Formats: sequence, C-alpha cells, structure tokens
Amino acid sequence: MHPLRILFVFLCVALFYYFATTTRNTTKPADPNNFTENRQSTVPEDQSSQNTADALASQENELVAHDYQDLEYFVIPKISIINKSLDEAISCLIEQYESACDATGAQPLDFQHMVQGAPLGSVNLEYSGSFQEILERIALCAGMELFQNRSNLIFKVIPQDLKVTEKSLKVPTDFEHLVGMCPDEYICPSLQHQEGALHRYLVNSMHLSPDIIISYDATDHNLDIKGTRTDLYRINKLVDLTQERKVLRIHTDTDIFSLPNSIKVPTNRRLTPQEFGKIHKQVHNHTRSADQTTPLLISLNRERSTIEKTQEFEAIHVSDNSAYLDWTGYRITTSAEMLGFGLQSYLRVERNVAIQGNKELQIYDQEAETFLLPNESVIVKTHESNGICHYITIRKSISGIVTGRLAIQ
Repeated sequence: MHPLRILFVFLCVALFYYFATTTRNTTKPADPNNFTENRQSTVPEDQSSQNTADALASQENELVAHDYQDLEYFVIPKISIINKSLDEAISCLIEQYESACDATGAQPLDFQHMVQGAPLGSVNLEYSGSFQEILERIALCAGMELFQNRSNLIFKVIPQDLKVTEKSLKVPTDFEHLVGMCPDEYICPSLQHQEGALHRYLVNSMHLSPDIIISYDATDHNLDIKGTRTDLYRINKLVDLTQERKVLRIHTDTDIFSLPNSIKVPTNRRLTPQEFGKIHKQVHNHTRSADQTTPLLISLNRERSTIEKTQEFEAIHVSDNSAYLDWTGYRITTSAEMLGFGLQSYLRVERNVAIQGNKELQIYDQEAETFLLPNESVIVKTHESNGICHYITIRKSISGIVTGRLAIQ
C-alpha cells in the first residue's frame, strides 16, 4: 500500500477516537463543589415545564415523581430538632422527608451534603413548613450559608464581619410566630417582656453575638437591630424567609347525595377524577332519589371548619317519655393537614333523622380519615334507610396566600 494511503488511514482512526473521547467527557457529572448560584436549577427547560400538578395526577399505585425544584412546596408537617449538630439536623430533615414520601407515595430524592467550616453551635428548631424553608432555617441557626445544586448541599461558614452597625427592618404581623417561637415563650404580662423574650430567643437559637441589641415593636411590627454586620446579615435573611411564608388556605367541596342500594358505590378510598365523574353521572341519572347540596368549607392548615343545615326538634326520651330539644339535619366537620404535596383529610358527618310518628331521633355519626392528592376525591357512606344509601363526597384544593400570619399553630 502506498505510504500516503497508510498515513491517511491512521489519521482517520485517530480522528475517530478523538471525537469519541470528547463526546464521553462532555457527559461526565458536574463537579459538586462548583456552585455559582444558590438553589441553581439544572433542569432542561422542556422538562421543567411539566409542573408538579401533572405529576401528581398519576395513577394511585404509581410513585409520585417530583424534582428538586419542587421541594419548596413539599410540606413537612412538623419537625423537632433539639440540640443537634448541623450534620444531625440535616439527617433528621432528610429522614422526615423520606417518611413523608413513604406515607404519600412520592418517589424520594437523593441528597449529599458537605459542611465546610465549624458551625456556630447546635441547631434547635421546632417548625412546620416546606423542605426548602426548613433547610434554609437550619443553615441560619448554625451560622452557615447554604449552597444548593439539586442533590448537592454545601454549608459554608458565613465570614465574620465584626463591624458594628444599625438597621431597622419591617417585619410581618405575628413575627414571633413566624420565626418559630412557641406560644409559651412569648406570652408575657406586658409588651416589654414579650419583646425581651424575642430578643432572648433569637440570640439563643441563632447563636448571635451576646452584646447585640434587638428592639422589637410588637405594635408597629418593627425590628431595630444594633450589632455586627454578620448578625444583621443573618437576621435579614430570616426576615426575608418570614415574609415569603405562605399560609395555606384549604377549600373543601362536599356533595351529599342518595342512591338506591342496588347501585354499587366505592367508599373510603381515593377516587381519580375519572372515577368520580362516572359516579356523579349516576347521581344525576337518579335525581328523584338524590338529595344534593354542595357546601364549601374554607379553612387554614390544621384548622377545623363546620358547616351545618339543621333545625330544632322536640324529641322524646324513650325511657320516661320526657321531651327535650334536639336538632335534625346534618353537620359536616372537616380539617386537613399538609403532608408532602397532598392533604391528610379528616371528615366527620353527623346526621339526625326524625322518625315519623313517635318523635324519636335516629343519629348517624360517621368519621373518615383519608390522604388525598390534588384532584382526588373520597366518598363516605353515612347511613342506609328504606333501600336508599346516603353518601357524602369530599374534594380538597389548596391555595397559597402570601401573608404574615402563620397558619400552622
């Protein structure tokens, strides 16, 4: 073979291996220590457009998929971190997150964390909020800055700037609630003692400089601080977190209806919108036997609400035929607690039905607890009479309202 042809073949082989190696190198994992921005998202634009609500509408038996950017909305009902190191506090939060995933059918995400430098002290935090918010509060309590890129969490010591300065901050209503103070810590006989309690709480929980001066005006919701620049920087970040706090307002839509007992209705389990639509169609096909109403209950997270449609009724004691006043009709009591992306829903239906002829009352009392994802429903059977089954459906939706009032007590 001609020498030039041999040289040409060698050049082609060399170029092939060069491009193959280059392609492999461009797909290697990113350096976990290379952070250019806090909470940087690396999700492709087309993938990030698929929102959490679509993922949550998957089938009941499938794990709910979510991404790291959704952690801002993944609610941890309550976490108690008492005198833990930073490493222990992070592990505790991740364990709570994984437990919530197990309870709600979500696919847990993986995390790796690294602590660079010595934290200012132990973490003491009792709080309920989103995974992301609790993570940022843990960092503030330990005097650290959080750098986050998907699964990688790096905590770095905030550089100390001991120059003394002053600053005035406008804080939300009930600021002492929003920073995580328990009621017993600030219920005092005077506003002066209440403001002093907040000072002690912030100094102890965030390991602030002992000579810092914090003046809290509980009437005008103003926080005046005189201390090191580092202390002011951390308190300012805490105030920003409280101002972003979303109070969860829960809408509960209920239907009371009746159907012949020959029609089978699935009860006490989660129903998809398609399943509920079929049942709703059956209800409309039997309008003569359907007693329909649609009360709407609005409550805050963990708060109970009751709606009733009742009237007074003179009932008779069976034992001695004495008369007493009672009520007929129904009462619906409902509440819900955020868990992950869903709602742990509580429902109680009380229904008193007058028996014709002897003024007695037949009392039906039914309770049910169900975990509901968005767009899901549950049907509860309250009672059966004269060949008719009586049911109540419950559907819940959530709306976040930016406010200074903490809903989770």
